[in-house]
Amino acid sequence: TNGVQIAIPEIMIKGDKEHGFYPILNNNAIPNCFYKNYINNKNLSASEKEFCSKNKKTAVEIIGALNKRKKLLLNVAEKILEFQYEFFANGVNFLKPLVITDIAKKLEVNESTISRIGNKFIETPYGVFEIKFFFSSKIKAEFTESHHSSTSVKNKIKDVVLNEEKNNILSDQAISGILSEHHNISISRRTVTKYREAIKISSSAIRKRLSKMNLEQ
Repeated sequence: TNGVQIAIPEIMIKGDKEHGFYPILNNNAIPNCFYKNYINNKNLSASEKEFCSKNKKTAVEIIGALNKRKKLLLNVAEKILEFQYEFFANGVNFLKPLVITDIAKKLEVNESTISRIGNKFIETPYGVFEIKFFFSSKIKAEFTESHHSSTSVKNKIKDVVLNEEKNNILSDQAISGILSEHHNISISRRTVTKYREAIKISSSAIRKRLSKMNLEQ
């Protein structure tokens, strides 16, 4: 193998924009059925039965813990779907600001409980994402009381750069102005720089150099 790990989602979001969305568990990714079927198998050898007898309590505890995690995953997915419905219907640019506290309060659990499953995966119409992807800080909108999520702002920066003209490479200050004028997003040049670097987009100086090389070819 080449060492590439494939993300296996434990939750899948089904449905569509017209009929609505709903979460389901991917039982293939949560192996409690294997433990349950194994300890209840009547065709086990004598040594296997002895092993099961000695370890049944542990196995039952494992099954109980897995069932508890399954319930938590489904509950968290339902709340994420409730908060982030516009994302599932329309894409990343519609991701809303959301913090773990919002979900924890709704489910009446500790924030650390939600944090522990943040690296589990959800399959969506737009790809497979870690649960923590759906949590992002707020960016103030200009002239209104609404907010944008930092993730959607990063995606808008990416869109702006992808659509810039080859002979008119945009500085971070220019991107800040475009976000303000066209997307009602109040964001400083320094924040544009921070977000641009976070999503692995080169500076305008490097992009200009690459664009000049391409135009000369």
